[in-house]
Amino acid sequence: MGSVRLPAAYCGLVGLKPNYGFISTRGVVPLSYGLDHVDPLCRSARYISLMLDVLTGYDAACVESVYLHCALHAWPVNLAGLLFAVPLNDAATPFGKGIWENFIDHVTKLEDHSAIQVSCSLLDPDPTKSRLAGLLICETEARHALQGALLTSPGDFSKDLRKMLGYGRDATAHRLVTAQRHLVAVGLRFRKLFDEADLLLLPTAPQTAFPFEQLPLEGQANLTQWANHAGCPALSLPCGLSPDGMPLGLQLIGPPLADGQLLAMAQAIQPLLPQLTMSELEEQSPNPIRSVFCNFPLHLAPCRLDKCRLD
Repeated sequence: MGSVRLPAAYCGLVGLKPNYGFISTRGVVPLSYGLDHVDPLCRSARYISLMLDVLTGYDAACVESVYLHCALHAWPVNLAGLLFAVPLNDAATPFGKGIWENFIDHVTKLEDHSAIQVSCSLLDPDPTKSRLAGLLICETEARHALQGALLTSPGDFSKDLRKMLGYGRDATAHRLVTAQRHLVAVGLRFRKLFDEADLLLLPTAPQTAFPFEQLPLEGQANLTQWANHAGCPALSLPCGLSPDGMPLGLQLIGPPLADGQLLAMAQAIQPLLPQLTMSELEEQSPNPIRSVFCNFPLHLAPCRLDKCRLD
């Protein structure tokens, strides 16, 4: 529920979660059948578009694969008249210093370019309840997917990951159905926002990158989860630095089956955002984050299996 968009935001990259099944997961070790995606990270929305031309396509040998139809098609985007909405407010989840203010600056900049913010928001959002429902389903599916390896090679699993898989094993059918029905209802309410808007905007993460030794904040997926529940494509664009010099991400969410149009909107919006080179990110990122995040060829955030959540 954010395992590509969150690292993208933390590292000053563009990360896309495409529609489910657009990129084959054949050959990927499964964790959550309903959440697993193969997602690209790049320097720009244009590069993402180029990668999708190669990565997407129906795979008859992958049970999750779906036909693209016209999902990658796009028409020219003019920011003047673009209808966008902000589905949550700053009371939805705690934000780190300067993150919401940075987001509002970009909303204002869009309006300065004649984009139109429409007044529609997610009805009765409960980020914690929805996130925990998604995690319960993920844990249950992970237990099923990894049970063979857990039995034959238990030493390969950390204590925390074994504990998570235990939750999945012990979940009752009633709890699972309750979680599933909750997320179906949330997804429907979220998709209905596109009756009023072409695009939904949110910060990607409510906090900035943290040291590897620090446990992730429980609510780090509070803003990215909604696209998963609703079956929408979503991406994170780098949008500047926090007051302490850490990269921030602007999240764009499009309607289902509109990946191409989402990328077209992202390409129109990205020039309005601060353009930081990797050398600038390295200069402004404090230790120990700099050594962790900026010394890899693709500048990917490190990820431990027991700490990650798949999109």
